[in-house]
Amino acid sequence: MRLNIQNHLLFSLWVVCLFFNGLSSALANTNPTNNMRIVTMSPHLTELVFALGLGDSLVAVSDHSDYPVQATSLPSVVGYQGANLEAILRLRPTHILAWKGGNKDSDIDKLVSSGVSLYSSEITDISSLMDETRNIAKFLNIDSIGAAQAHEMELVIKALQNRFKGRSRSIIYLIGLNPLRALGNDPWLNNLLSLCGLTNAMQDSVAPYPQISMAQILRAQPNIVIVGTKLSQHEVQNTLAPPIIDLDTQILVANPDKLHRFTPRALDELAQLCTATYTTN
Repeated sequence: MRLNIQNHLLFSLWVVCLFFNGLSSALANTNPTNNMRIVTMSPHLTELVFALGLGDSLVAVSDHSDYPVQATSLPSVVGYQGANLEAILRLRPTHILAWKGGNKDSDIDKLVSSGVSLYSSEITDISSLMDETRNIAKFLNIDSIGAAQAHEMELVIKALQNRFKGRSRSIIYLIGLNPLRALGNDPWLNNLLSLCGLTNAMQDSVAPYPQISMAQILRAQPNIVIVGTKLSQHEVQNTLAPPIIDLDTQILVANPDKLHRFTPRALDELAQLCTATYTTN
């Protein structure tokens, strides 16, 4: 009798386990992200997909998609010359993320005409990054994750603004040293820098990245010259310090891969840059 009871209990446990395994499989099969095949057409969109937790759903990316490191193992189907439309369609993507203003309009139009599901993203400042994080997440059926990430960015921005409230410095931001090329009216970087009181002396330029001369830097007399470069601080100092050393101007280096790319990592780099701005000297 005891053996029968034990056998009955074991059988009952087996049935319960079978039920929950079946339920888990059913839930997994109804997960809207399970069978996604995502193609991203710019490095920042690749990074945003990974940040949203869907890196495993990527099947192809663009040239220079180098963060996180897992992205470098994926095939590239978009480069400076445009998108390889045949290669993209052969991959049978369920979702394509395009960069409005960065990718060719003709490529985007042809992909849309093919019937694939495509979202064209446009980011110009930190506010639109938060909006687009929500929009992209909605497109990928993970609304709540996008909302949470946008909220985290809002908190970081408020903390930055509160920390550096009332502070101000004039700057010239160089994106190239030979020849000298500066940040002009580009809204993304100017908006970021303004969060901690950094005002670009060249922001009224008619071009986003004008070529300038050392004489223009000397006339502007900025408090700080920031260089977005992968060169070391020492290399930058050797290049710029002799002509402007008498101006008592700080020279700082920023990581362009972080600050220039439309992703939350830009805020991390900005926080370091702002801290260095007001603690050096």
